[in-house]
Formats: sequence, C-alpha cells, structure tokens
Amino acid sequence: MLDYIPREGNKFYEWAQTFAAQADDKATRLNIDADALAALKAKLGDFLDAWAEYQKPDRGKSTTTAKNTAMLVLKKAVRAFYGQFLKGNPALSAADRDDFGLPQLDTAYSPVPPPGNQATAKHRPLGDHLLELDIEIIGDILPDAKASDYGFRVYWGIMPQGGASVEAATGPKRELMKAPAGGEELPFSRFTRRKREVFDFAESDRGKTVSFCIRLENAKGQAGPWGTVFSTIIP
Repeated sequence: MLDYIPREGNKFYEWAQTFAAQADDKATRLNIDADALAALKAKLGDFLDAWAEYQKPDRGKSTTTAKNTAMLVLKKAVRAFYGQFLKGNPALSAADRDDFGLPQLDTAYSPVPPPGNQATAKHRPLGDHLLELDIEIIGDILPDAKASDYGFRVYWGIMPQGGASVEAATGPKRELMKAPAGGEELPFSRFTRRKREVFDFAESDRGKTVSFCIRLENAKGQAGPWGTVFSTIIP
C-alpha cells in the first residue's frame, strides 16, 4: 500500500483531524483503546497549536521548527496507531477506509509469469583456480517484472583436454566428454541473486575448460529460456 499520510503540510493538517475524528467516532466498533485514542488526540492538539503559531505573519525560525517537530511526532503516532488498531482489523470496512482517508486494499491477484529474457555473463580470472562471472540480462527490449527476473540459475561443467573418459564422466565430478551444445548438458547448477558470482575450482582443475550457461528464474523457481553456452580456461 502506498503511503497513506499526506506529505504536504496543508493537506496533512486537514487529513490528521479527519483521521482522529473518525477514530473517535468508530472507537467502540473498531475496538480502539480509549487511552491510546486520548494520546493520539493530545499529539494532534499539540500539532494544531504549533500550526496556529506558524500561521502568524511574525513567525520566527523557532516557530517553524516547533511546527515541524509536532508534525513529525504526530505522523509517528498515527503510524503506530494505524498499525495497532486499524491494519488487519477485520471490522474495518471499505467505507471506513474512505472515511479515515486511507487507500483501499488491492485484492487483485497478480500472477508472476516465468522470465521471458535470457542471461549471460562476462568472465575474468581473479587468481589461481578463481573465476568471477559478471551476470547480465540480455534481449531486455520488454523488461520482465522484477518478480519474474528474481534471480539466476548458473549451470556449469568441466572438460579436460580432449574430453573426459567414461570413468571421469560417470564419477562424482561428472566431467564432460565433449563441448556442450546447450545448457541442459551441464551437470551442476547454482542459484544466485547477485550480479557477480565467484567460482573457486579445485587446484586439480586448473587448465581445464569450464563451460557455463545461465537461466533467469522467478521467485517460484520457474525458469526462462536458456542463454548461450560460453567457455573459458580455469586459471
């Protein structure tokens, strides 16, 4: 929900009085605590007094400061009051929200579609057996919603020179026997929401070829289209 408290002074002056009056009028039905309501009205009174002094033509800097301070104190009190007695209150109707000057709740369901964009990365060595990927979204002519482009699934696989033996390909490291044609041929993956991701390979993998492919995922884990496969030598 957007901020319901007006920022501009004159609008807040009117809105705050309406808010307090509605809280007083609906206190019993909305189960509003009498002491909390009295405290809110007291802070409103302090603000109205400071506002009246501020309207005088001979006001000074201290008058302006007092008005601003009273406004901030009242806004903080209103937020606390709303959170305690109105937010989530099942007795607060749509008509009540209009009376208080509160926006209506958005009850429309907004499904999150899978990503429609691709992702790739630039790579650079950081040191012995260390590689950094700088991930970026490509083809973003029509941007996905942020909820769709939630994060990145980075796939990778390692191929020794000349390709892996059958034993190495079926072993725990699942090394590649040939250069991958697509991301689905890469045996390992990692999810990240970072645009920069560091890979720390085993010392024994230095000099081998590592291939990467990246897919965007939404918050539900639904994936977008595969990116292109790119490869480099493990430093």
